[in-house]
Order: sequence, then C-alpha cells, then structure tokens
Amino acid sequence: MLVSGGVDSAVCAALLHKALFQGDDCSREQAIHIDNGFQRKEESEQVVTSLHQLGLNLRVVKASLTFYDASTNVHGHHTLSLCRTVNPEEKRRIIAIGGTFVKVADRTANDLNLTWDNLFLGQGTLRPDLIESASHRATSRADAIKTHHNDSEMVRQLRLHGRVVEPFKDNCIETFIKMK
Repeated sequence: MLVSGGVDSAVCAALLHKALFQGDDCSREQAIHIDNGFQRKEESEQVVTSLHQLGLNLRVVKASLTFYDASTNVHGHHTLSLCRTVNPEEKRRIIAIGGTFVKVADRTANDLNLTWDNLFLGQGTLRPDLIESASHRATSRADAIKTHHNDSEMVRQLRLHGRVVEPFKDNCIETFIKMK
C-alpha cells in the first residue's frame, strides 16, 4: 500500500494492516511511505512513528530531491520545477500527471521485486477526491476541479484491472469525524 503521508492514506494503511495481519507474519503487506519533502512540518515523521507503533512493515522512501526538481507539461507548456512553482494546481499536476509520485512508487516496487501484476495498490482515496478529479467512478458529467495523485491515469488503469483497494472511496471526511 502507498502511504502519501496524509491522514487518509495513513488510516487506510492501519486498517489494511489490521485486515491482513496474521500472527507474527507481516509478509503479506508492504507499506511504502513516499516522503516528497513538501508536506507539513514533521507530518512525515508523525506518520512513520504512528505506523511503526502499529507494527506495519513500512518502507520510507526519501524522495524530496526527486520531487524538488520535478516538472511536467501542462496544456502545452513546460512547468517550472516543483520547488519554484507557486500555483497549487500546477504542483498537483507535476506530482500526479507528470507522474513523479507514480515513478517513485514504481521504482520502489521494482526494488522490492514487485510488479503491478502481483500487488494491490492500497489508497486512502475519499469520495471528494474522485469528484474533484472528475473520476468516472464518481461522475460521468463533470470537469475536473483539481488533480489528485490517487486518481492519475496509471491508478485508473489499475482500477480497471481490479488492482486498487480503496476502502474509503465512498466516504467523505465527515465519516471520520463522526467515528472520532
């Protein structure tokens, strides 16, 4: 499962860990936290500490330099590098559309001798993520409001092949507030 560092993906990782954990054998799971260096102060460290306390088999990928220099093409023009971009949508596009997040995840999967044929992608996708990115899973008549790394073209292809686990995809954040 990929843990981007936000609350949604961290809670998803914890729940999938509980569902998959059997005795002392954590071999059925591998959580991968991609630290992109652009999160809130100490957010990445808090996620890692919390998930380690739960006993997750967690690999942390320090990818801040990769993200720092990443750029992409948006509507026919090349963006500035992520570290120099101030437009939030351009930043999201560099991460998602430009494939920076997916490239780092793919490289990490290769390092672990995994292929997309023998793994499932666990994500903390919420219903608003799908609505905002105009995913066909949420709507057939909307324009994208904003880009999400958990609804990139690669993720959409994996969904078509039944390789994505998104236990929250029909929930909004209010659901979690009520559970608290």
